[in-house]
Parts: sequence; structure tokens; C-alpha cells
Amino acid sequence: MGIAEFGYTGADIPRLVDGTLVQARLLKLSPIETGPEELAMLFRNSLSLPIL
Repeated sequence: MGIAEFGYTGADIPRLVDGTLVQARLLKLSPIETGPEELAMLFRNSLSLPIL
């Protein structure tokens, strides 16, 4: 389970990062510094999530 279930692949990550970066109101609420590298890692890790 993960965002791959919705058809996203690793090739989509740059576009997902770019689309997220323009959502400044959401990013400024993050308790940690959130830049392109952190977002790319988040999306990579979200492609496949363990089922609990």
C-alpha cells in the first residue's frame, strides 16, 4: 500500500515535489525544515508502505 496504489512512480517524484513546494502555507506548519530533498525522500518512502 502507498501512493503507488494510485499510479504514482518514482518518475513522478520531481513533479510531486514541485507541486508541494508552491504550497507554502502547508510547509510553514512543518515542525522541521522541509525542502526539496526532504520532500523527495518523503514521497520515495511513501510509494510503498507496509500494511499493518
